[in-house]
Amino acid sequence: MKQPDPKQKRILKVFVDGASRGNPGASGIGIFCHNVEGTAVIKSGFFTGNQTCNQAEYTALLYAFYYLSTTLSPSQQRCYHIMVTGDSLLLISQMRGDWKIKDPTLKIMASLIKDLSKNFSCSFGHVLRAFNTQADELANDGVDAKRRPPEAFLAYLAQHSLNLNLD
Repeated sequence: MKQPDPKQKRILKVFVDGASRGNPGASGIGIFCHNVEGTAVIKSGFFTGNQTCNQAEYTALLYAFYYLSTTLSPSQQRCYHIMVTGDSLLLISQMRGDWKIKDPTLKIMASLIKDLSKNFSCSFGHVLRAFNTQADELANDGVDAKRRPPEAFLAYLAQHSLNLNLD
């Protein structure tokens, strides 16, 4: 059996979605991440309080990188290429640097995402909603179940003046 090339990066496919019922309204995030073998690494959906759809999309991506950066050491992170896929053209275009970020809250979130992803190589791809169903279902389930994000993630957000109103 051929041994993997240690110089070749491992790939993680991350699908993110945000749901907002009302824009702004009751919101949730969905993150589905798997390796090339199809094994799920993250399969999470959380309630994020009252957010706009764009804030929910950004929160989903922020959580994905928060999870990966707190789960993997910096040296492990350098071994991975993260292929981010989302159905928000705004999120993907702004993360690629194709579009400017004007909203102050989204600017903060984008800065945090850049910081958390600095040790990974990353690419960002846009898909139609029909090709992002797992993340979409997780986001809507997070809203329906009112499932709180992990306290450590909420504390991380609070450190950067981003607070989710989960009451």
